[in-house]
Amino acid sequence: MNDYRCRVSEEDKGDKHFDYDLRLDVTEDERREMEEEDAQGRRAEFKELLEQLIKDADFMLNRLEWSPDEDDIQMLSTIQEELYWYASVTKKKEKARQDDYR
Repeated sequence: MNDYRCRVSEEDKGDKHFDYDLRLDVTEDERREMEEEDAQGRRAEFKELLEQLIKDADFMLNRLEWSPDEDDIQMLSTIQEELYWYASVTKKKEKARQDDYR
């Protein structure tokens, strides 16, 4: 039987911009584990970014001479609106799940 798959070098596999899905060469269990690690990594990154945002906002707010301009407020409002939307959707899903268990 002929194998027409393209060979990919280890160097190319290591390049995050190379268009090759490494997940093609793994088992279903390995794929699930990789997805869990990805999710945990994104969650940790989100937490770090949020902590830094709070730290930086506190730093700026402790400077009495500093005042946010319209762009600052708009940017923060956008972030808050996005988080509010996701939190609302998540709360609705959790409530629906609880109602299904009753």
